[in-house]
Amino acid sequence: MSLSAKLSRSARKVPASFPKLLSKISPLLAEVDLSNVWVSQSAASDFAKNCPNLQVFRWNGSHSNVFVCGQDLQRCQKLLEIHMEDSCFYASDKEFVKFVLGPLHPQYFPFWRVKDKLEKVNIKNATYRIHSQNANDIKSVPQEAIMKFVRGAPKLCWLKSDLLPENIALLRIERPDIRFVTDE
Repeated sequence: MSLSAKLSRSARKVPASFPKLLSKISPLLAEVDLSNVWVSQSAASDFAKNCPNLQVFRWNGSHSNVFVCGQDLQRCQKLLEIHMEDSCFYASDKEFVKFVLGPLHPQYFPFWRVKDKLEKVNIKNATYRIHSQNANDIKSVPQEAIMKFVRGAPKLCWLKSDLLPENIALLRIERPDIRFVTDE
C-alpha cells in the first residue's frame, strides 16, 4: 500500500486518523509506503501495532520525527526493511547522549530496538533533532552512530547511507556480508 504523492507539502498533509484507520482495516499488509506524506509520527506506531505481518516500512522524506531508536516499529515481529531516505528522526536527550557517546554506550544506536530483525535499511540523508532543543536544530546522523548500527544488526545485508568511503572500507572488513550503497 502506498500513500506517496507528488503534491505540495500542504496538499500532502494527512490527518493522523487516516493511517490509523488504514492500518486497522488492512491488518494483513506486508508493506506500507508513506513516502513524502506529511502525517504525524503516530502513523508508524499505528501500522506496527495493527499490521503484525508488516515486513517493509517506507517513509522517505518523513519529517514527522519517528524515534531514532526504532521504538515506533518494535511491535513489527516480521519487519525486515526500513526505508527512510531524506527523513528526520527524533531523539530524546538521554537517547541522543547514548547513541552519540559511542564506546560508553555500545548497545545504543539507530534502530537498536529492531536491530535483530532488519536485513535492509535506507537512511541516506538522515537527520535528527533532539526533543528539548530548538525544532530547527537538525543535524546529520553521526558516522559513529551508523557504524554502531551496522555492527549491532546481525541480519543486516544491505545499507544505503551517508557513510564515508573510509568508514565503509573499515566495516567491509568486519562485515563482508553487507552491501553498502551510497547511490543507486
